[in-house]
Amino acid sequence: MSSHSHHFVHFIMYSLLGWQVLLGCWLIVRYFLKNFPLNTTHPPEVKIHTVGSVDLIPPSSQTAKLVEVETKKKIFGTAPDKVSVQMDEKIKGKVKTQKDKLKRLRK
Repeated sequence: MSSHSHHFVHFIMYSLLGWQVLLGCWLIVRYFLKNFPLNTTHPPEVKIHTVGSVDLIPPSSQTAKLVEVETKKKIFGTAPDKVSVQMDEKIKGKVKTQKDKLKRLRK
């Protein structure tokens, strides 16, 4: 009887080990197929229709793909013609006297 139980324990252990190996191989193949696809064909071109300033993409081709965007920036390299920065009040005096005024205002 003990030899039968011994063979049964080995059968269970080896079958579990076999299933683990199969599961590991399946996960590795799945990972590589997901991250490194086998098909090397180029994706179909997407026609974009422009209405005003909004681009409309047909709903059948709305997938996550790289899109090239052209930006138009208006950057001026020269100095502005007129600068109008005004101070609310002109403060006269030394820094120490100004600190004294602030201390008096806090009290």
